[in-house]
Amino acid sequence: MNAASTCDHEPANRTIRTRSYYSFWGWFALLFGVTVLPTRIDRICRRCGTIVTSTTDPEELRKEA
Repeated sequence: MNAASTCDHEPANRTIRTRSYYSFWGWFALLFGVTVLPTRIDRICRRCGTIVTSTTDPEELRKEA
């Protein structure tokens, strides 16, 4: 998914926050300080709460980790 939010914020805007999702074992590893790749990353508009982009692409997940 790749679109602007309902309040017209683009993915590169400062009002967009990133939320990462991890598997159960990913969270377990994070508790011990191990760096793990998320399973999904959403970019969400802070004003309207719309998911602007969402990715599960391993290349992009590595860039964010």
